[in-house]
Amino acid sequence: MTESPAQALPPPVRLELAAGGSRWLLDVKDRAVSVSVDAAENYTFDLEGRPYAAFVGGRNYRRGLDGRVLLKCSETTGAGPRRLRRFLDAGEQARFQADVRGRVEQLAAHVRASSATEGTAGGQPAGAWLQRLRRWDDAALAAHVAQFHAVYRTVSILPPDQYMALVIQSSEGCPWNRCTFCRLYRDRGFRLKSGAELAAHLDQVMGLLGAGVRLRRSVFLGDANMLQAPTERLQETLALATTRLAGAGGPPGPFYGFADAGGVLRHSQRDLAALRACGLRRVYLGLESGHDPLLAQLDKPSR
Repeated sequence: MTESPAQALPPPVRLELAAGGSRWLLDVKDRAVSVSVDAAENYTFDLEGRPYAAFVGGRNYRRGLDGRVLLKCSETTGAGPRRLRRFLDAGEQARFQADVRGRVEQLAAHVRASSATEGTAGGQPAGAWLQRLRRWDDAALAAHVAQFHAVYRTVSILPPDQYMALVIQSSEGCPWNRCTFCRLYRDRGFRLKSGAELAAHLDQVMGLLGAGVRLRRSVFLGDANMLQAPTERLQETLALATTRLAGAGGPPGPFYGFADAGGVLRHSQRDLAALRACGLRRVYLGLESGHDPLLAQLDKPSR
């Protein structure tokens, strides 16, 4: 269902329409497409037309590339207000996707009627974008989820401020993988991808996302410890990813990744400065404790 990001997209459009007793807005920007109804409902799609997020009835929904839909809202209980965060079950997810498609179909019908009866300017580009949104039925979304799992080993975890990152798995697994509290990488051994494997992986990621890559704001190098690789290898990885992503309309950095204390110390200050010059901006370290006996009990390396 995806198209090459290099292919021309329909021209941008902002269309406001009063129809069916509601006010509709279709707004196409450089990263995403949004549809709103009466300024009370808002649906966001990537530039391929895949549903990404929605705000309906005071509830926020976020759909991941793996197909799961996360519900985020506040609700009042006997104990007072509380924040709710949970993934929709299969039935709820099917209803959510049907509701999104229903709104898109309604707007498409209104645009067709308005263009035919009033000759509205913008009807043609609006129709082209709406067709992109309409093609993502249940079968297309399921096929895309299967494609996601063919491209990625499980994306086990990301820092909260990197949920909008483009994940590039330049390595797989965790080189330590013995912490007693962590089971995130038990299903795979650690290995660095070769240059050829990384190039193929980047092509697969671009094929998966298509023009939707423009929704991503940074690049996260997985899996558990990017600094396990030698400096020269990392420089090659960052250079290849920068070139490939820039050519596809994606974010050519900045780059982020996980590391541990030993991984950082494996690189000299000059090495780290060189990696920064290639676009690396931050590494995330899990500092579960500074208490050496506890670290030993958890089998967690501290240096």
